[in-house]
Amino acid sequence: MIYSPASIIPSGFSSHALQLLQKVQHGISPVELVYTTHERWPFRPGHAVHTRPTLRISVIDSSFNPPTLAHLALANSPPPLLPNSPAPQASAEPYDARMLLLSVRNADKVLKPGDATFVRRLEMMRLLSHDIRSIDTAESSGESSRISDNVAVAIINEPTFVGKSTVLLRFLQTRLAAVVESSNPPRSISDERDALYPFPPPKLTFLLGFDTFVRLFSLKYYPSEQVMVQMLRAFLSPDQEDCRIVCAHRWSASGIRNK
Repeated sequence: MIYSPASIIPSGFSSHALQLLQKVQHGISPVELVYTTHERWPFRPGHAVHTRPTLRISVIDSSFNPPTLAHLALANSPPPLLPNSPAPQASAEPYDARMLLLSVRNADKVLKPGDATFVRRLEMMRLLSHDIRSIDTAESSGESSRISDNVAVAIINEPTFVGKSTVLLRFLQTRLAAVVESSNPPRSISDERDALYPFPPPKLTFLLGFDTFVRLFSLKYYPSEQVMVQMLRAFLSPDQEDCRIVCAHRWSASGIRNK
């Protein structure tokens, strides 16, 4: 079935997105969720507690000018197996939630004549979130299907990944606490509460293209080499923010991996 944008984007979405965008641009809010597939995001649908010690969120941070099939492929990609993963393990544990993130401050780019406005990009990101859900639901069942219904579109006012991770983690910790405080666990699992994690720390995995990956480690985006090392250590260290990076390979038209 073919859907028109008007059938997916509800009336009032654009004006609502503009209001949130202005709050972020004016420094009133560090992060705003423009759209979530359900009100308890990033918890899985129907739950305000978690069954694992961390809540894994994949983040695609891009200018989305426009969203592409590469963005969709990254969004749908499963977590990679780590080199020291047990051999019998067929796949890594799936992400619990997904985020499409737009920064109103880009480290390299400024809006030029002819570029899509931020509101138009948020509309396209909303459409992309629908494509993520549609493809996942069609190709998956059970647990994976429920995860496909756990997508958010967000805006932030930070130009670098190391800055975004700090702001996002602080925002998500506050949001998780607010969701738990305003919700009661389902009766079916209330007796198992001791085995659940009502306040799981969020763990971010940034899904990057190769060019963006190179910029993450470029001294150009840091005040000094010493500051770069300190910030990246905090970004990646298990004792601090413990973020992960997944980088997509670049392939030539002949199917040969270039990078």
